[in-house]
Amino acid sequence: MTNKSILLYDTNPRLIRSFDSHNGLNLKDFSAYSCWMDINRQLWFSGNRGIAMLDTENFPLNTSRSPIIFTDLLVNNRVQHPLAPESVLKQNFNETRTLSLNYNQTNIAISYTCSNFIYPDNNTFFYKMDGVDEEWIDANNRKTVYYSNLRPGHYRFHIKAFNNDNMFCGEKEIEIIVLPPFWIRWWAFLMYAVIIYLLIHRYVIYRQRKQRLEHELHLKQIEQQKAEELNHELQLFFTQVAHEFRTPLSLILNPLDEIQDKIIHIAGVQEALKLIRRNAQRLLALVNDLMDLRKIGNPERIS
Repeated sequence: MTNKSILLYDTNPRLIRSFDSHNGLNLKDFSAYSCWMDINRQLWFSGNRGIAMLDTENFPLNTSRSPIIFTDLLVNNRVQHPLAPESVLKQNFNETRTLSLNYNQTNIAISYTCSNFIYPDNNTFFYKMDGVDEEWIDANNRKTVYYSNLRPGHYRFHIKAFNNDNMFCGEKEIEIIVLPPFWIRWWAFLMYAVIIYLLIHRYVIYRQRKQRLEHELHLKQIEQQKAEELNHELQLFFTQVAHEFRTPLSLILNPLDEIQDKIIHIAGVQEALKLIRRNAQRLLALVNDLMDLRKIGNPERIS
């Protein structure tokens, strides 16, 4: 017994029950000497407003199992109504078994009550959110719980209630799913993988095409180099041959002029010598043309 309440210890369920102004006891200012027991084992208490009697032999308990009811849901401080615009509720909140929230709807408040109306202020609650709370949390008679900054994932909210006589009423739960933002969902990652694959594929094709073109260009350069080398060898060969022809032709033309001057009176010989001289000069002109062509193609190699 305290100044404002009476405490009853029940040895069978081993529970302590409190009686005060919240469950029908309208007396206060109890003292240690204001209690006595009569022959019928009834306890009598005197207070500031009269006398109260407690029958220890016939003490009824509230054993009814009253269901828990979800009353209200707040998301980002906004009350949710079923089927309202932008509401997360598709039906009555108490009938909802799964609650789906977007990634930016992470601040919620869940209100509940127990349908026990016998001294309802003495109903007590315990709650737990799987994935957030490691143990059950004693809410006492508070009827609203708050959660903020819920990460994307699956949660399950549990609530259990005890009535005015601390008898278990029942338990209720609701599944809560916080969806991730669209850029980290599975189909987004699949899209990222496809884009990365296409980029890598395009890069591989580009590298292969570049290597093929570089190889073809290298082959053409080798062919061109070989053609230039062959052309150089041919020009060198023709130059050498022209040199070999030029010297004998020069040696032929000079003596031919001397012979022509000495035998100008012999009939028929003069015309033959002129023919020889004309063809030798023509052949020397061709040789000189070859020399000039070699000078144009590679002037630094010809002195």
